[in-house]
Amino acid sequence: MRLIKTQNLENIVTGCCKNNSRSQKALYNRFSPKMYSICLRYAKCKEDANDVLQEGFIRVFKNIRSLRDKSTVEAWMKRIFINTSLRFIEKRNGLKLDFVETPCDSEVFHVEVPCEYNELLCMINDLPDGFRTVFNLYVMDGYSHKEIGQKLNISEATSRSQLTRARTVLQKKIKKQNIDLVRNEYRG
Repeated sequence: MRLIKTQNLENIVTGCCKNNSRSQKALYNRFSPKMYSICLRYAKCKEDANDVLQEGFIRVFKNIRSLRDKSTVEAWMKRIFINTSLRFIEKRNGLKLDFVETPCDSEVFHVEVPCEYNELLCMINDLPDGFRTVFNLYVMDGYSHKEIGQKLNISEATSRSQLTRARTVLQKKIKKQNIDLVRNEYRG
């Protein structure tokens, strides 16, 4: 079954390389939900995420001929959407992501009380752009601090610091939310 899916995907990518609109629609339908979730993690609102999604697919269709291994299309697209999201943030903020050079405390991110995934995503979305961007790149997308530094033109120490600060803010928000939940249950 997996082989059939891969072959179908390779046929879709081949069609996209030939500017076949049916293939482009099939690729969009197959990957737009995943790519949209990436856009939402970096953008502040749904309208911005939609703009990034559109721009990302324009880049995908423009550059798909450069894809060497058709079976890696999803990972290739993910990088495009992350980079498109970062460019969007830079344009919106005039190339400023509010990074602050501070020493980094090595603090472990540990959540003791469970939190709903969508609520956590909302909390991440409320982080300042610099915190949110580094958090997403490191935690959600698996980039190293060195890679983040190169992508964002910041030092590795700044990347670590921003991650630590983002984690601290998230921990406080999660703790506050869970305390509020307990209070509401007690009152109810």
